[in-house]
Amino acid sequence: MTVSVDPYANLGAAAAAYPMVAQESKAAPGFEPASSALGREAFAGTSQAGAEMYFDLGARDGRPIMSATPAGDIDPTPDNSNRPIGVGQRGRARTH
Repeated sequence: MTVSVDPYANLGAAAAAYPMVAQESKAAPGFEPASSALGREAFAGTSQAGAEMYFDLGARDGRPIMSATPAGDIDPTPDNSNRPIGVGQRGRARTH
């Protein structure tokens, strides 16, 4: 799993950046939402590039914006996808 965390200087900067981050991920070829049980500033979905499938999760929790993508040959099965979705669900109550 590749996880990145971008801590923005303040809440306003993070709130302004999040829609662009989410839109860029959702614009990936063949993006399909994976869960609707996420917070207002969280997304999860699968996309496909050629024969390779990808799963992507992103969320904003205050100043940081976090994204997680399985690395290597990890199929985006429901079990593999639900693990990072669980992280997004736990963070949704704290999202500002």
